[in-house]
Amino acid sequence: MKKLPPRCPCCNKLLTKVLENDYKTYVFEPESGAYREDDVAGYIEMHCPHCETDLGDVFEEGVCNYNL
Repeated sequence: MKKLPPRCPCCNKLLTKVLENDYKTYVFEPESGAYREDDVAGYIEMHCPHCETDLGDVFEEGVCNYNL
């Protein structure tokens, strides 16, 4: 049986693609003179590529963790 992706709750199109922006915070370390990723979690925005609706409720654990 072939599996289908979820549908956008706004435009009802199949979400064969999802737009994702991953925001991270970096901290400068004077000892090394470099930046490292901060331990504080950033946030991810996920949007429908057709109507730009926020898909946070569809992919609560993120797009890469979605399983049918």
